[in-house]
Amino acid sequence: MRQAIMILFFLSWLVMPAADIGSREVSGALQRLDRRVADRKIFKALRHARIDSLKRYRSETTVGDDRWFESTMLLGDAYNAFDNDSSIFFYTAGLQQSLSAGLDSLVDVFRIKRATLLPLAGRDNESVDELSMVDTTDMGREMKLLYLENARQLYSYIASLHSEEIDLAEYWNNKAFTTQLELISLLDNNSDLYMLNYGEHLCQLRQYGSAEAVLKRLVERLPEESNIYARALHMLSDIARSNGQHNRSIYYLAESAAADIRAATLEVVSLQELGIYLYDNDDLERSYAYLSVALENAVECKAPLRMLSISSALPLIGQAHTDQSVASRRKLTAALIIMVILLAGLAGLLVYLKIQVTRKGQLKDRLEAANNTKEIYLSQFMNLCSVFMDKLISFNMTVNRKISAGQVDELFKITKSGKLIEEESREFYEMFDNAFLHIYPSFVDSVNALLQPDKQIVLADGEHLNTDLRILACIRLGMVDASRVARALNFSVNTIYAYRTRLRNRAINRDTFERDIMRIQSV
Repeated sequence: MRQAIMILFFLSWLVMPAADIGSREVSGALQRLDRRVADRKIFKALRHARIDSLKRYRSETTVGDDRWFESTMLLGDAYNAFDNDSSIFFYTAGLQQSLSAGLDSLVDVFRIKRATLLPLAGRDNESVDELSMVDTTDMGREMKLLYLENARQLYSYIASLHSEEIDLAEYWNNKAFTTQLELISLLDNNSDLYMLNYGEHLCQLRQYGSAEAVLKRLVERLPEESNIYARALHMLSDIARSNGQHNRSIYYLAESAAADIRAATLEVVSLQELGIYLYDNDDLERSYAYLSVALENAVECKAPLRMLSISSALPLIGQAHTDQSVASRRKLTAALIIMVILLAGLAGLLVYLKIQVTRKGQLKDRLEAANNTKEIYLSQFMNLCSVFMDKLISFNMTVNRKISAGQVDELFKITKSGKLIEEESREFYEMFDNAFLHIYPSFVDSVNALLQPDKQIVLADGEHLNTDLRILACIRLGMVDASRVARALNFSVNTIYAYRTRLRNRAINRDTFERDIMRIQSV
């Protein structure tokens, strides 16, 4: 039956005239997206209004009754891909209450949905443990579908987090692939979710023609505000890119990003990918605008890993603009020399060049202003990487010079003293403290509120964070593994364990202390 439907889709796609997407259609799609970007606050306000309505409804219920569970679930869903911390909060509240009430079916639903979001907060190990607690034995069809769709998403998230670790990424991608196969086998062949997953499955098998036929049919029958609509368009863009169809890829990405903005979906990749794609095609201004909005959305959605991904692209675009400005200044110098020789004959060219310089200066001012506001959270980390790379190169040159000169003992003294590591650690701590406190300005007060009154942390004059607070800051960022914290702060694992134990002993509620740290809110 499924093969017959696929053949029907494919044949109908073949006989349909292929709508050519040229530069005019691409320009129209980008202009529509520009309007959506300009109106994004309206769509966010509409989603906030829906959430506020659910909160009012929930406030009128009694904790633990059917309406309370229903509204708590709906709030978790409403915050999904809009504010991940809030979504996790409501799923956690529902999970805890359903556990207390012994409502096993609700426990599984809340646990599945909560686990799927944890990788986006950097808690991938916890997410796998959480999902493994769900007993799939004798699970009903609807619950099985929910489990499989969320498990597939969870495995895909984790694979993307480990994209640079090939073996690990392949492991999680294989789990996502097999889970999706099982999901497809249970779905109704005519359902939207089936067509989306089947289309993606065909893409993974590189059967792009068949996949495109399925996904086009799906897009035609869905409303724009549907999340599946945006996801299907994103897949169509990937197919077009694989086939070398540049215009189609940009067109579908723009339509997907516009649909995400229309639905106020903030945890997305279409706008980010489109910004990078346009940068590669020299559309610098649009590229920077789209990436800035993507970073703004990631910050609002509380998706730190997405922030890191986006911020890595922004400095490249800033550098491209700088190079462009340098080239323009060189042209201006040459033009001025010619103007001295030709005088009045080139007066018109002088006016033209001044206008060009003014326009470029205004663009530079706008880009610099945007940098100051949009990169406040992550640019310091990128600068730190650059500084460390420069110092590593400098140190490498020093080592080579000392060895070449036979000054091995002097080199040994430099490395043995630990002064170099101490200086680099101090500079790293300073930049880490400043960047982290931009995101969590009330972090110190929030931590002290969790500690016993006589055991609160008192900072020295001029000190932003101390070792205790930096360890807790790493935990808040999702680095729950002691070895990761130790590497980040240049301590031994045993030292980190000792600090964490002492901090728990100082807490008002020792058993929930680190979970309480994870709930500290950002700006």
